[in-house]
Amino acid sequence: MLFTCKSAGVFAAALGAVFLVAGSAPVSAKPIVKTSFKSYSVPGTSAYALLSYMQRNGPHANGSRALATTAASFRYQADAHTSNGCKLKNFRVTTTFVITLPKATNASKMPSKVRKRWGQFVKHARWHEN
Repeated sequence: MLFTCKSAGVFAAALGAVFLVAGSAPVSAKPIVKTSFKSYSVPGTSAYALLSYMQRNGPHANGSRALATTAASFRYQADAHTSNGCKLKNFRVTTTFVITLPKATNASKMPSKVRKRWGQFVKHARWHEN
């Protein structure tokens, strides 16, 4: 966070005022959303081998393994003006999503039926996580 007011309490009070005080001047904020993708390697050429590997080695989500994940992080920025109290201007929120999907390392060696189903699975996982 990029604030220069003396304490987080001042920020909380200012932010609360922005959202809760009726009749205050309109506040304009443009959220920024960024999404990136990364992958983890999944060896195997059979459906069983692929699924087994992902269940044992997939990314962590909420304390357990997952086949694919989406992680979000938030960054808050504002210009703090301290003359006559603390006032925030140009408040910005950036949300960054990182989507982790499986990537088969031996897709070319998979039987055609498994390769087709793998492609369908990854397409669905991407849709689900996005």
